[in-house]
Amino acid sequence: MIEGLIVHEELKTTFPTMVVAFAGWPDAAEAATRAMQYLVKNLPAKKFAEIDPEEFYDFTEVRPYTRLDDNGERIVTWPTNDFYYYAPEDESRRLILYVGTEPNLRWRAFSRILTTIAERGAVQTVISMGALLDEVPHTREPKITGRASTPELEQRAEWLGVRTSHYQGPTGIHTAFMEACKGRGLAYASIWGHSPHYVNNSPNPAVSHSLLTRLRSLIDIDVDLEELRLAAVAGVADVTEAIAQEPDVSEYVQRLEQRYDAEDASTDDIPMPEDMVQELERFLKGQRKPPDVGAWPSLSVDHLHPMTQVRFKPEISLDDYVALVKQWRRPTREPTDLPRKLKQRLVALHYLLTHLEPDVAYSEEDINLLIQHRNPFGIDHVQLRRLLVDYSMLERTSDGGEYRASDGYLAEAEWDPQIVGPAPRVEK
Repeated sequence: MIEGLIVHEELKTTFPTMVVAFAGWPDAAEAATRAMQYLVKNLPAKKFAEIDPEEFYDFTEVRPYTRLDDNGERIVTWPTNDFYYYAPEDESRRLILYVGTEPNLRWRAFSRILTTIAERGAVQTVISMGALLDEVPHTREPKITGRASTPELEQRAEWLGVRTSHYQGPTGIHTAFMEACKGRGLAYASIWGHSPHYVNNSPNPAVSHSLLTRLRSLIDIDVDLEELRLAAVAGVADVTEAIAQEPDVSEYVQRLEQRYDAEDASTDDIPMPEDMVQELERFLKGQRKPPDVGAWPSLSVDHLHPMTQVRFKPEISLDDYVALVKQWRRPTREPTDLPRKLKQRLVALHYLLTHLEPDVAYSEEDINLLIQHRNPFGIDHVQLRRLLVDYSMLERTSDGGEYRASDGYLAEAEWDPQIVGPAPRVEK
């Protein structure tokens, strides 16, 4: 028996993957815990254990809440730390989920409880989700960074656009938990969503959506993100409307956009919080007079990235398409990296499925063989298949048994009408 662990139901099967998120300091705009709560609700998952908060919290810092129930009786709600399981028929997709609050005390003892649960479920890989404030614009796809304990996990994350973090500075429970996982021989990866530091309202569903989009591909789970996507669209629109009334802040966001679009992902570091505050203060102090609001470009939904379904559409001409495909089809060419830029990545994924027929059901084996036959990239067919689903080029049944070509990807860019894809011919 582990001190502090309350078990309601014993695990009766194995769970290859465990996903965790902590409220508090490592959860800017509640993006990570909201993402986890969305998973618990929509998979759905069943609670089977929890951690007694008594030994791990300073209740003068993390205060309990009190409320009245329907009978007028006062109820105290303590910090929660809950474990859930999701057990579909496909054993490879079974999950243990943990959502809780970063403890104030005894981090190593707390981490041992989590790793004990992982061992009882025969977990092989642990993934943590977190969120932080950063100098990023709300009008772009939320940036996701992370790190991994094995080269294989690190490469898989990079394929999905998760940038390696080089952060150094104050740390949280994630690091202590990662050390505990390493001590138990558990593979470990963390993914962090970056939330705009100038947006004070919580939660941030756009960052939650981006975290779950990466997670869904990283561990191949089936969960409908449409509800969260719609919340992200509404949240971005609200922020854009508010900022439009503040010319100085609008100009600051525009500068962040320019930096975001031009930055080199491989050398991107997370700034310290005090640096972000100082830069914003310097910028605002440097404004000698407020500019005319009408002089600044509108921060409309057309400038935004498709991860939140508010579009930031590149144009893909036939010449662009042919030039890229010719590079990948050279017979002597070594496997190349899957492109990071949206335009090139869309062409790369599109190229893999150009021989699919519309309205024809394909088995997973058929799709794998087709991808393997045409794959010029240094990324395995399983990861490519997941990306094709995420970018709406493939639709998959809930049991993963059938795949069909989808034309949802057409909304990601302005495609030349001469390009023929896995779905019917592209038309303007």
